[in-house]
Amino acid sequence: MELRGPGASGPHRRLRLELDRRREEGRRGELLPHLGAVDVARAAVDHSPGRAQCWADADTDVREWVEGTLAELRDLLDERIAGVYLHGSLATGGYYRPKSDLDLLVVVDEPLPERLRRGSARVFLDAFDRRPTTGGIEVSIVQARHARQFVHPLPYEVHFSERWAAEVRAGGAGPAGADPDLAAHVTLARGRGISLHGPAAADAFEPVPHEAFLASILDDLDWITSGDNILESPFYCVLSACRVLQVRSEGPGSVPSKEEAAEWALARLPVEQHEVIHDALDCYRSSAPVSPEQRRTHGHTWDVEALTRFKAYARAAAEVPDRDTRL
Repeated sequence: MELRGPGASGPHRRLRLELDRRREEGRRGELLPHLGAVDVARAAVDHSPGRAQCWADADTDVREWVEGTLAELRDLLDERIAGVYLHGSLATGGYYRPKSDLDLLVVVDEPLPERLRRGSARVFLDAFDRRPTTGGIEVSIVQARHARQFVHPLPYEVHFSERWAAEVRAGGAGPAGADPDLAAHVTLARGRGISLHGPAAADAFEPVPHEAFLASILDDLDWITSGDNILESPFYCVLSACRVLQVRSEGPGSVPSKEEAAEWALARLPVEQHEVIHDALDCYRSSAPVSPEQRRTHGHTWDVEALTRFKAYARAAAEVPDRDTRL
């Protein structure tokens, strides 16, 4: 396993840097125009819990959507596909229709030519457009040789998420390069993932060194606790921060879901942090339908002071390093 410096960066880190740059220039609205002011009180929005789903008992339309997407990908890539792995909430049993994303890792036997990169991205865009739920889709395609000989950040052939939908719709293939987030995705797939095609994830991917996994999630926590990101995506940021704190506390082998991490945090974090964690968990679990514009906030206001206190606590408790000291 080779550990590389921060010079190579993936699509999420580049987006975060762009967010920071535009925020500094006072042009935040150009990049995130859908995050308008929310003035609906929390008490006015339904927080009744929905059904937590896993792959084995997922709603029929969700399973058919995933299986249909994989069938289209197999038609395109044929025998190049060595494995397809479900990770995230649908694998761990914490998938909630109004909020959760579909998370996939695909392994291919050889580099993809540009035609197949564009074609794969288009398959994922079509899946995003016909999704039966509000949540999005995040998928990366990696070469088998990189899966078996892990490097950090891990190179990828294709990456798709909602952030890249417009580029793919215009005929592009999306980003290219290496993504430090993949250290976390591979760790979660090996520890909790489900093989939808090919061998088990533990056989397809080399173990990720804990220091690379930790560097990946600390990078995410750095973003969460910087600027006003926690105010823009409060329940995601709070639950993700809880997951980092649990991994930081428990060490190697700890791969909790966001929901599990929130329960862990409520049993261990100072009581003054509990209310905002409860609020985040209630929003994540809620069965109330939300529009894509409402998804990040559950369509209501949040306690800005409580979120600000939580992010300061989480950053200090996790001992987030400065950018120039990380892997």
